[in-house]
Amino acid sequence: RTANHSDRCRPGGMNMLNDLAGYTRRHPARLPSEAYCIPGIPVSFVLCSKYQRTVFTTRDAPGVIGESLHVNAQNQGIDLRAYCLMPDHLHLVAQVSRDGGNLLRFLHGFKTWTGRVLPSIGFPTPVWQRSFWDRHLRRDEPLRPVIAYVVRNPAEEGLCDDWRHWPYMWLDRPAEEYGLWE
Repeated sequence: RTANHSDRCRPGGMNMLNDLAGYTRRHPARLPSEAYCIPGIPVSFVLCSKYQRTVFTTRDAPGVIGESLHVNAQNQGIDLRAYCLMPDHLHLVAQVSRDGGNLLRFLHGFKTWTGRVLPSIGFPTPVWQRSFWDRHLRRDEPLRPVIAYVVRNPAEEGLCDDWRHWPYMWLDRPAEEYGLWE
């Protein structure tokens, strides 16, 4: 069953423990939009291809996606920390720069641009699932484990023997600075 707006907004309107099993929603729970504008707080994102198509590591897709991430980040005041392109999804760690920015606008611009360019070079539409998953790190939470998870994902999934050989990832600094060689 889908909860309607009045049920969700009325105090005590939904007993979440009893209703979670039947509760459906169209996208993951999202923090208030202001949370996506706080400088210096890393956020880990997962963006999936529509219908779990395995197209992101084929042909020109890696170049288009990488270029779009960097251009949109620069235009929206976002510091990219790391990303790893998998066949059917993208792991991304980014944060708002000191000068200010908006992670939601960045992701919207990125998905819109790649959603237009990739089909123009023969990729199926739609490119992306409608929403995405995200996790905001706490101020005292170390970044290293999150970066390690992102870059080691291809080896964990059996796509390569060693994460250092995966050609579709990027780090904002040498892996040694994140302590990833250990």
